[in-house]
Amino acid sequence: MLSALSESGKTVQLIGQTREEIDQLKKERYYCPSCKEPVLIRAGSVVIPHFAHLPNSICPDKEGGEGTYHQTGKIHLYQWLKGQGYDVELEAYLKDIKKRPDILINWKGKQIALEFQCATIPQEDIRTRSEAYRKKGIYPFWVLGGRQLKRQGTSTIQLHNFHRQFLYNFGNCTLFYYDPIAFQFVVARHIQGTGSRTAFSDLRFFRLPSTGFPDLFAESKLPLDNFWNYWEKHVFRSRTHVKPYLSKQEKLWTNVLYQQGLHRSTLPTAAFLPVSSQVHIKDPPWIWQSRYLLDIYHPAPTGTILRKQHSPELHDLPHHLLSPDPLVEYLDLLSRLGFTKHVASGIYRKERELIFPKTVMDALQQDKIDFQKLKSQSQKIGTLQT
Repeated sequence: MLSALSESGKTVQLIGQTREEIDQLKKERYYCPSCKEPVLIRAGSVVIPHFAHLPNSICPDKEGGEGTYHQTGKIHLYQWLKGQGYDVELEAYLKDIKKRPDILINWKGKQIALEFQCATIPQEDIRTRSEAYRKKGIYPFWVLGGRQLKRQGTSTIQLHNFHRQFLYNFGNCTLFYYDPIAFQFVVARHIQGTGSRTAFSDLRFFRLPSTGFPDLFAESKLPLDNFWNYWEKHVFRSRTHVKPYLSKQEKLWTNVLYQQGLHRSTLPTAAFLPVSSQVHIKDPPWIWQSRYLLDIYHPAPTGTILRKQHSPELHDLPHHLLSPDPLVEYLDLLSRLGFTKHVASGIYRKERELIFPKTVMDALQQDKIDFQKLKSQSQKIGTLQT
């Protein structure tokens, strides 16, 4: 905790204080803004000067374990915003909702609560805090600690359920990270789910202090060539590489396919299509898409009207609205491949039968043809979607 109340009720901050000034401040008494319990100043040659609760504290907001990494990042962000002329408050205590955002930004008559989240906390805590801010008319803006970014290659990041809680839609699906060691923001843009815990992302890097706050939200176009090359390689790996570990849902659905004489490696390309709303979906693309194809599409005669039904199971994401509808988006992609035709809102007609590849080589050849078709259409319209 970097700020506390003096005996007179004045907020005291330790940022910018010299060693001599801190020694003087230690002679006074200070109290936690949340619980009003006494707190002590902790300062040393390694530790960032801060206020700490006593060991027997029962404060609900006690920051057990808030480390130097978190404190340093919070100070960086505060000084960075202040240096740009923003009206910012560090750890402002909001008495009516009993919350203390890391940084409160007052901007153009609006308020933004910036939370620098380094540790993994319960998802319910994230939702509760964000909802409390919204009810007060404050926009919650969460920035993850840089250590939360786990890359699995140039364009692949880990996307666990915890990370999904911080997804935003600023023109595209986005996550924000800040690394106080590198003085650097990493903005993961155009996030496209590839599995239940992985995603494609176009990563952009912004150094402090040269970056401005609005730069983090600047519109950017998805590099379509990079994406389609990535997606085709991703599907290639899905077909040809044996995973050492399968999730519960992967085991169950693999068994269902086996009973029907099918295998993931030879499913039609239509079971591996990139849906932008995949970040909301609990199952990997190949599971829910092949389920729809086998349960709904394949049994239906050509000409059948396909209404919206059997939508995939979804995550409830507090900061990212579900748009477009995953199933509608998927049926649109099928229409671009000639499988369906859009006849009314949310209603499609089956145009032709699926072709099931007999071998992995046949499947890869089908992928090459269909993905090239989708890629050409995307380049014409400038986006993955219609």
